[in-house]
Amino acid sequence: MKTRLSVCILFILFLPGQNPMRAATNDIIELRNLYYRASANRSDAEKFEKATSAAKGIDKALLQGYSGMAWMIKANHAFNPYNKLAYFF
Repeated sequence: MKTRLSVCILFILFLPGQNPMRAATNDIIELRNLYYRASANRSDAEKFEKATSAAKGIDKALLQGYSGMAWMIKANHAFNPYNKLAYFF
């Protein structure tokens, strides 16, 4: 009985597209791709910031790090030095 239960649990966990851990991994990969694109383009930087605020199921510390990087990238795209400084406060 235990083996049947464990086989069922393993089967459910490794179904393609059904694993909640796999969904979080896809979100992290998407955030990472947006991070690389955000440094080169202002509109991608806006998308990256929105994605970090809307992300679910990702480790809180990792998400907080990506959120901080989104603010720094937005400061990089600002032209006025006072606006750049405003992103730090």
